[in-house]
Order: sequence, then structure tokens, then C-alpha cells
Amino acid sequence: MRGLAAITLTALAGIAGIAPAPPAGPADEPPVAERVVIIGAAGLRWDDLAAAQAPHLRALALRGSVGVLSVRSAPSVTCPSDGWLTLGSGTYAASYDPGRIVPAAGCGARRLPLVHRQAGQARIPALAGIDRLNRELRFGARPGWLTRHLPCTTAVGDGAALAAAGPDGVVAHYAPTLPPPSDAAGLRALLGACPATLIDAGELPEAPGVTSADGARAEALRRLDDLVGRVDASASAGTVVMVLGVAETDARHPRLHVAMAAGPGFTSGYLASASTRRAPYVQLTDVAPTVLRALGRDVPDTVAGRPFAGGIDADARPAGAAGLDATVRQLADADTRSVEQRRVLGPFFGGLGVVVAVLCGALTAALSTRRSRPAGRWGGLARAVPVLRTVAVGLAAVPVATFLANLVPWWRTSTPLLAVSAATAAGAGLILALAVGMSHAVTRPTSGTRAVPVAALDFAGATAAGRGPAGRRVRIQLGVVAAVTLTVFFADAVTGASLQLDSLLGYNPVVAGRFVGFGNIAFSVLAAGTIVLTALLAEGRPRRGALIAVGAVAVPVLVVDGLPAWGADFGGVLTLVPTFTVLALLVSQARVTWRRVAVAQLAGVVVVGGLGWLDYLRPPDARSHFGRFVGTVVDGTAWHTIERKWLTSWELLFMGPHTLAALGLAIGLVYAVLRPPAALRRAYDAHEALRPMLLSTVALAAIGFATNDSGVAIPAVISLVSVPTTLALCATTTIPEEMTPITTSWQLGGARRG
Repeated sequence: MRGLAAITLTALAGIAGIAPAPPAGPADEPPVAERVVIIGAAGLRWDDLAAAQAPHLRALALRGSVGVLSVRSAPSVTCPSDGWLTLGSGTYAASYDPGRIVPAAGCGARRLPLVHRQAGQARIPALAGIDRLNRELRFGARPGWLTRHLPCTTAVGDGAALAAAGPDGVVAHYAPTLPPPSDAAGLRALLGACPATLIDAGELPEAPGVTSADGARAEALRRLDDLVGRVDASASAGTVVMVLGVAETDARHPRLHVAMAAGPGFTSGYLASASTRRAPYVQLTDVAPTVLRALGRDVPDTVAGRPFAGGIDADARPAGAAGLDATVRQLADADTRSVEQRRVLGPFFGGLGVVVAVLCGALTAALSTRRSRPAGRWGGLARAVPVLRTVAVGLAAVPVATFLANLVPWWRTSTPLLAVSAATAAGAGLILALAVGMSHAVTRPTSGTRAVPVAALDFAGATAAGRGPAGRRVRIQLGVVAAVTLTVFFADAVTGASLQLDSLLGYNPVVAGRFVGFGNIAFSVLAAGTIVLTALLAEGRPRRGALIAVGAVAVPVLVVDGLPAWGADFGGVLTLVPTFTVLALLVSQARVTWRRVAVAQLAGVVVVGGLGWLDYLRPPDARSHFGRFVGTVVDGTAWHTIERKWLTSWELLFMGPHTLAALGLAIGLVYAVLRPPAALRRAYDAHEALRPMLLSTVALAAIGFATNDSGVAIPAVISLVSVPTTLALCATTTIPEEMTPITTSWQLGGARRG
């Protein structure tokens, strides 16, 4: 055991010693532009620019900065009215009440508000009602934000009018369309009237089964390309020209869209922003702050979006026309990956849930049969216990294997669900093979002294049953699975978190909840694996040794999870500090009290506050959400952020029958831990680590649910690790009924060991 602790410390220290690769972010302060022109086209995607289509768009992309745009708004699908409103608000906005939207209707029922045109101006009567609606939503968007900070903004078209309207609904500078191609002077005058010009270039039609090559879409793309060519040719040399796919059209599911910018500060390279901290991803909420920054205006810290930065990773972007084709394929592939991840998510975890349920039922039946018959007369089902036990260990490896699956491009296949399932199964199988191989290397009879790296994995049991060959092997196997989980997450975090993006338990850019570090779901896997490994490390140790084992794992996990350059997980640190405290109290035989847990929670707040303050001291565009939250504390708006997260968690809890079922399952599992059935009681007696492991997991799930905005998803994902782990340990209990079980000294608030 001392060897295992030393190996664990050495491995974690080695990983933590890797120099972090900071996420892509803003470069130096960009030069100030004379003007900014934004051309928005709903539905524009990067695959529209493939095969040398749209020459003017391609020319702009060739000389400028490019990226993929998340058009997230308040509704789940952003229609043109929501997209333009979000663009002008700088945060997620809605033109219609999201609670009354029928997703199956697409964008057909959410048209742009009526615009009353006047001489050179316009008025949107519905804007007052839209403003009231957004004040009631959790994002608190304020229509007219851009115009309040940039009063002279020209709007061309009804969508642009929605973005450029003032709080009173008046668009001070408006034109329904661009001047005709023959009036070049009129176009130049229009573009020069105000520092910023927003142009609604219409929509690229889309319906189920329609592709970019279809006639209506191809014709709309040709018109858009002509418009971009005219505007680009008429813009002055100091103008930033941006083209954005501002929204969906008739799509039932959200996509990633085109973002490109050329002009001062936007040379050849990729786009990024401080809100994503990952090139080439940017958000629609970043556009309004980008306009202000490009024109040399101050950007308030209170707005959700952050300005685009151009020219990121210019050396990594291929040059020339052939290089542009490669870049277009790369950016279109990012959209494909995000779309396919969302499509396979439900079926994959639905199937995984069925597998876990079948395994649980089969093990219950097998163990009941095994214990009800004398030795040597078990039925066929009882003989399957070793196989089922191994399957349970393999299922404990599935969560981390879903991240390893992103090492292969499963989303590019014709059957993504089958491909990602196969990749995940292969990853879990490799981890299982490693775990089984190491467990047999440790437990097989040998002469002499084993090699230290292998012997170090022999977790010490505390009871006769726990020291049995099956119990030892399973503890070793589960310890290896947990150690691999930590290793994968640590290595991914310090190298840019590439496995997190679009993995089945990671985050999706379309959802735009997070782009770097550990998301809430990935954190749940990491934390659950950490509890398993720590409890096994502490098993059989005296009090001081058990506390050292907890600290040996807790410190590096907190560092990697909490540092803004790595995990950047605000809620994770708030959750882990009290959870590790509960585990430390349990393994050291100290009493777990509400007071001690509350003090630990306060310590978590202090740790987060310290990290946030250090992050806040950095320049605004270099801050992560740690520093930005401290900024809201300083300016007095922090409660709005906290309220928004609580509302998000509450909405997710009652999203549908599946979330309520997940809540019911979580409550049932907690009840089983606190009031264990006979099989779990036997496992508690056989494996000294199991009880503190599960009690700490309950604390992890409860605190994680309360301090994060992913709701019931956190305890549900934790169960993907804890349930197979518990089943595997339960399947090692073979104590005959006539034998008195050996009780463990590890009880909640039990006596201390010497």
C-alpha cells in the first residue's frame, strides 16, 4: 500500500508538472478600425463554402480570420428574430417566450417583428414587450444594448433593425435594402453614415433532406456572395467586414455557423474570444462587444459576451486556395461533430442504462441462487457470477472511455452511433484488460518478492472475506480503472482539454455552456473516480496513513480541477473540498457532523474566492469565469449570476419525464446506501472501503447538485461510476448463510482506530 501511495503521488506530481497549454484567447490590443460592417445570413454554414462555391466569401475568408459561431440564444433553437436580438443585446435573448415555443414548428412561427418604416428611420412597436419578456428570463438580456453604447448604428433590413433598435424601439438610421448595384456611390454613403452598419442578408433556406447543393439554397448563397462582394469592394480601407451565420432557418436542431472577419486586427488566422478561450470557437453574444472593441470603445464587464480576437494560430492555418479548402473542411467538421454528438447522446446512454439494469438484475438473481444452494450444486446462473463481476468492472470504465472515444473520428462515419459505441467499448475493454492483467499479476502465487510497481497495487483487505482472491482482484481492478480515469483527465486538462469537446460526457459548442476545462458532467466522472481510488488507498490503514492517502489524491485533483488554466471548474472546487472532508472523516473514524461539513464548505468558498481574486487581477479579456464572477461580486451583480444558475438547475430538473426518473433513481440509490439491503450489507462487511466510498459519493452528489447548474445530471452521471463499482464488490461476497458476518469498524461516527 505504501508503494501504491508513492506511485500515485509520483504520477500525479509528474502530470501536474507538465507546463499548461493556455487556451487560445485574445492577442495584443487590436488596431482601431474606422468602421465595422456586419453581414448576417441565417443558416450560413461552412459546408456552403466547399467546392469553390461563393468566390467573394472565400476571398474574404482567405485574407481574414475565420471561426465557427455558436448562435446560442435563450430558446433551444435560435431563429432569425432571436439571433438578431441576441447580437444586439450581447447576451442570450428571446423574441418569443421560450416556454411557449413548439420545437416541432421550427422557425416558421417565430417571424421577425413588424418594422414600421419611416424616412431614413424605423420603429419596432413590439420591442417594449420583448424587453419585458427578457427581463423575466434568467439571462436578463436588454434589447438595445448595442445602440445605448453606440448611438449611431445603421441597420439594413428588418433583422438588422431588431439588433440596432434603441430601448424605445426606434432605429435612428435604417434602410430596407442596399442601394442597387448601379449606385456604388449610394452604397459607399450608406456604409459611411455611421461607425457600425448591420446588414440583414436574408436566409439560406433549409428543410429536412435539403442540402447546400439544392437549387433554392444555392441561389440564396449566390445572392449572399454577390452582396458580400459589393460591400467588401465599397468599404473603406479601415473597415472591418464581418460575415456571420446569425441563426437557424427551419432547422429543428441547432448547428454551428460561419464567422469570418477581415480588416484591422483580423488578419489570416482563426477567431477566438475570452468567452470561449478556444480557437476557432466564438459566440453570437460576442459580436456586440466586438463592434465596440474594434471601434476603440470600452466594453463593460457586465455584458456576457467578449470581443473577438483575430489572427489566432496563424501559423497553424494552411495558406492559399488549397489551404482554404482544408480550413473549410476543418470548420465544417467541427459542426458535424457537434451535431452528431447531440444525436447519439440519448440512444447511447439509453442503451447503457439498459445494460446496467440487466447486469444488476442478473447479479441479484445469481447471488440469490448461489447463496440458497450448497456448494457444488449452483445453477448455471450462479456460475456466471465471475463473468458478471468482470462486466461490472468493465462498465465502471465506460465513462472515461467515452472521452477516449474522441481519439477516433467516429462522427465522420455513416453510422455514428455504432461507431462511437464501438470506440467506447474498445476503450473500456482495453482498460478492463489492463486492470484484469494487473490484478492477476498481483494475486497469482509467486516465489520471492514481486516487482514493486505490481505489488503496490495490492489493496489491503480488512476482513477474511475481503482478503479472498476474488475480493482482492476486484479491488485491484477497480483501483486501476479509477487511476486510469484520473490519469486521462489530468493529461487532458493540462494539454487543452481536447477530449472534453463534443465527447458523450463532455460539452458541446452548440449548447455553449462551456468550451474549455472541466464541464459539470466530466467533473462528475472525475470526482466519482477520485472517491473510488481514494477510499481504496485508505483501506486498511491506520488513521494517519488514511488521512495521508486522502490528501495525496485530494490536493492534485483540486489543483488540476480548479486552476483557470486547466480545469477552470468553479463549482467543482466548491463540491470537492467538503466531499474530501467527509471522506477524510470517515476513513479516520471521526464523527461526521453538520458543523464540520459546513466548515469544509466554507473552506471551499475560500479556495474558490482566492482563485477568483487572483484571476480577477488579470486584464478583463484574460479572465476566466472565476475572475468574472469576482467582478460581479465587486460591482454588486453577483446575485443575478447565482439566481440564473439556480433557475437553470431547476428548469433541467423538470425538463421532462427522463429528468424526473433520474431524480427518482438518485433518491432510490441514496436510500439504498443509507439503508442497505442484505447484499450491500454483506459487501460492507467484506470490503472496508465500500461504506465510506458510498457515503462520500452521496455527499458528492448532494453538494454537486446544490452548487452546480446541471441539476440532476450530476448524481445521474456519478451513478455511472458508483453503481458498477458497487455491483462488482457485491459480487465478491460468498459468505455462507450459517457463518456470522464479520462486521467492519467503519461506521458513520464509529470508534477511532489506533
